[in-house]
Amino acid sequence: MNRLFRTTWILIALLAINGTLVAQAPPEKTTVAAEKELRHPALDFQTRFMEVGQLSALTAGEAQSRLARLGVNAATAQIDQRSGRFATLMPTTPLVAARGASEKEVRRAFRGYLASHQGDLGIDLAEVSSFRITSHNEGALHQIYAERALDGIPVRGSYLSAVVSKGSLILLGTHQWGDRPAPSERAPIALDEAHFAAEGYLAPFAVTREWGEGELIYVVVAKGNGPRGRGPTDFALGRGYSYQLVWSIKLNMANDGGNWELYVDAHTGEILANQDRNVYAEAKGGVLPVSNDGIVPDGVEQAGWPMPFMDIGALTTDTGGNVAATGSLTASFSGPYVEIFDNCGPASLTQVGGLNWGISAGTDCTTPGLGGAGNTHASRTGFYELNKIMEMARGQLPTNTWLQSRLRSNMNINNTCNAFWNGTVNFYRSGGGCSNTGEIAGVFDHEWGHGMDANDATPGIASPSGEGIADIYTALRLNDSCIGRNFRSTVCAGNGDPCLTCTGVRDIDYAKRASGLPHDFSWSNLNCAGSVHCVGGVYSEAVWSLWKRNLQSPPYSMDNNTAHELVNRLTFIGAGGTGTWFSGSPPNGGCAATSGYMNYLAADDDNANLNDGTPHMTAIYNAFNNQQIACSTPAVVDSGCAGTPTAAPVVTTTSSNQAVALSWSAVPDATKYGVYRTEGVFACDFGKVKLGETVGTTWNDSGLQNGRDYSYVVIPMGIADSCFGPASACATGVPVGTPPPPDTVPPGAPTGLTATAGNASVQLSWSANTEPDLAGYSVYRATVSGGPFTLLNGILLTGTSFSDTGLTNGTTYFYVLTATDASSNESPQSTEASATPTTAPPPPPPPSCLPAGSACSVNSDCCSLSCDLEQNNGVCVGGAPPPPPPPDTTPPAAPTGVGASAGNASVQLSWSANTEPDLAGYSIYRATVSGGPYTLLNGALVTGTSFSDTGLTNGTTYYYVLTATDISANESTRSTEVSATPTTTPPPPPSCLPTGSACSVNSECCSLFCDLEQNNGQCS
Repeated sequence: MNRLFRTTWILIALLAINGTLVAQAPPEKTTVAAEKELRHPALDFQTRFMEVGQLSALTAGEAQSRLARLGVNAATAQIDQRSGRFATLMPTTPLVAARGASEKEVRRAFRGYLASHQGDLGIDLAEVSSFRITSHNEGALHQIYAERALDGIPVRGSYLSAVVSKGSLILLGTHQWGDRPAPSERAPIALDEAHFAAEGYLAPFAVTREWGEGELIYVVVAKGNGPRGRGPTDFALGRGYSYQLVWSIKLNMANDGGNWELYVDAHTGEILANQDRNVYAEAKGGVLPVSNDGIVPDGVEQAGWPMPFMDIGALTTDTGGNVAATGSLTASFSGPYVEIFDNCGPASLTQVGGLNWGISAGTDCTTPGLGGAGNTHASRTGFYELNKIMEMARGQLPTNTWLQSRLRSNMNINNTCNAFWNGTVNFYRSGGGCSNTGEIAGVFDHEWGHGMDANDATPGIASPSGEGIADIYTALRLNDSCIGRNFRSTVCAGNGDPCLTCTGVRDIDYAKRASGLPHDFSWSNLNCAGSVHCVGGVYSEAVWSLWKRNLQSPPYSMDNNTAHELVNRLTFIGAGGTGTWFSGSPPNGGCAATSGYMNYLAADDDNANLNDGTPHMTAIYNAFNNQQIACSTPAVVDSGCAGTPTAAPVVTTTSSNQAVALSWSAVPDATKYGVYRTEGVFACDFGKVKLGETVGTTWNDSGLQNGRDYSYVVIPMGIADSCFGPASACATGVPVGTPPPPDTVPPGAPTGLTATAGNASVQLSWSANTEPDLAGYSVYRATVSGGPFTLLNGILLTGTSFSDTGLTNGTTYFYVLTATDASSNESPQSTEASATPTTAPPPPPPPSCLPAGSACSVNSDCCSLSCDLEQNNGVCVGGAPPPPPPPDTTPPAAPTGVGASAGNASVQLSWSANTEPDLAGYSIYRATVSGGPYTLLNGALVTGTSFSDTGLTNGTTYYYVLTATDISANESTRSTEVSATPTTTPPPPPSCLPTGSACSVNSECCSLFCDLEQNNGQCS
């Protein structure tokens, strides 16, 4: 088919389907091109989770056999009816050290576990494309996310997740992991044809650019599915998913702020979906207790609040807005964590002795008359609030790399009634009955919450709605269930259940809605029509209730601050592991391993075993079950945290210059103390920054703003990270003191100055000064030794090199260097250095440098371009490549230590690990006659040191040999042959230990395993 005919046929196909697929639920946001939003019904579906007892007898027997081999309690397992695979497993399998294991160790151990159990899990390890490991509490808890790919093509929405607690695998499940599709007889259409089809669909709207590269992906579609996935499930077990190969085309349209992604069927050219990937705030409400509604104290502008983590020259302010600098200072709304771009204009402020951005009346582009056109309410409020919620999050997730990077925030976009996340956060001006969304802190927190959701342990926006978790982070920061106060002047509509007082987008406390009833899973199915803002309320109400109702009621009876910090911990960890907040069907929407309920339990776990309960399981269950998104298994039991402190510490504050010192009374049974801080007019009734933990009874908090209220609670901790004792009463300190005398001591003169001539240029380098308040260096040049010298750089240099170009060859140039500190004190001049530019080529590299391919540690080691530190120990690259190594033809040694143990219709093999560093895995061969002929049992190489051969005939003797294969495909000779005869009553090995005996490893026990939680280990 020629290309012209093919693209014309695609366009005809688009016109043919345009009338049938566009008629979807109306979009929730107002954009220019919203009428083009589309999602095929087969992409929206619900599944059903089944317990083993609900399966047919034959299928249940097979599932029980698999679970027995996995060492998992069948009573708590959940099976995805569509995939036929396990959606939830709660093993207690040791994988790594109980605390401190690296991400590399966790990845290797978990991959080995999957390799050993591929058949029982129904997971082909070759389809696991990558692992993402997120660690918490010094390696005591690891969350694992593994994406799926088919023949290298990613499968969007199909993944597996797991939790390793105290070294043991405690939670594992797959999400939309069905059988791989049969190969298509058609070749995919080309990318440019898919692009043509996408532009044809969007007409008459003009496409302005691509916001991302087109890519070939699989998307999950339903089989046997009624409208919105709630029709009859007319598919067999494990036959409810299909996978459609599509082109993902990412386009922007003229006069529209959306980032549109289109799914183009890669074989037919049909448009299956067109969705705006921006995550919007809803145009019905607002966000934040520090609002712009004029209500004192939090609805009016507060003067003199600190600008935290703001870059001022080469320095950065601390959390209190302090910086060790004097003289003339210049800054914009930019720092290591937040960068503001205001559509009203640029912002820059220069003042002497300090910076005060001022206050102003009005809204939108109104300024105080200083700092530039971008010094608006939105820029000042946004810079403060975004930095503060990120500081709060870093206290909970100190290793999250996204929280260490810079977030761009676009203010005063010339549109109204919205805000959105698309990798940046974006806020609109006032108008259309809505306030400026960049002047409401809750809107900042909500849109930032989408970014947190997209960059946690499970990447991407959680399903079925990411709105709920954005609301939860907002509420935890602002201590308010009304999300976006003063977005409008009227109360929120509430999807038919109006808010009583909230003028925001929604209220996540169901008691503050007209009905006073929870908006549960069933209510959502009947009333939300797929609206993500409505659906998100199902689980945001659960977390609000957990904090405000369940933990503050008997038997826990926590005070608000203790409950707040416990829910902070459970949310920042548990939400990170959540891929699907609820699924299946009511009333048990939380049974999947990827669910919010299961991941809150995993975050609460105290002993690497979810089957025996967690310290706060009853509260978590009641909160989620009230919304129909908990699970009936495992049984609800509060366990762990014995001996947790019952007394609250008494905290005393002592204020000093830019600091508050805390001390408190020791509490019986406390293993350590958590220290938390908030600030401003709300005292402790606000989201707090976790400053850290200590085993002592003192803490010094520095870098604060003098004259500002800082409030603290100290929480005593028990034996596990989730064991919280009662928080102290709120203690407030106000830093006071006179600033230190001005610094008049200059830095030392720079040393080590060298000058190297080039063609019309001179390259300078020098040794770094060691003064902690160093601001930078100045370079001076002369054409006569001793000067007079001319300053070459306009702003201070922060590095230790400088290139002087545009010089005259043959002329000698003389250079000196000075250093300047943060107080503008300039050092004496360095020793003079000189060089004469020339056209002659530079001298060859010194003979001691290393050729390409050699091991290196720094660039200067290499004769070639650079030292590639991504390679093991570094490799010199950029020169002539080293000769390729000769092909590896040496096979590994034959496996040793092979043993065979008979079971019921099965044989369990084990062997000693080979020691070759290039080992790829093992092959297992079986025969029914000693000496063979043998049949290969495994498709992919086995990477562990055990293998279970099942489905055998009892009474028949089976013979086995093993080989080892390296990464060059060299296969070893065969191992010594072993044999076993399956039987229904296999005797225990004569040397094993009976139940109750002391043990050190599992293999010593006749029974299931060696329980290392017992003293010295005990067979159980």
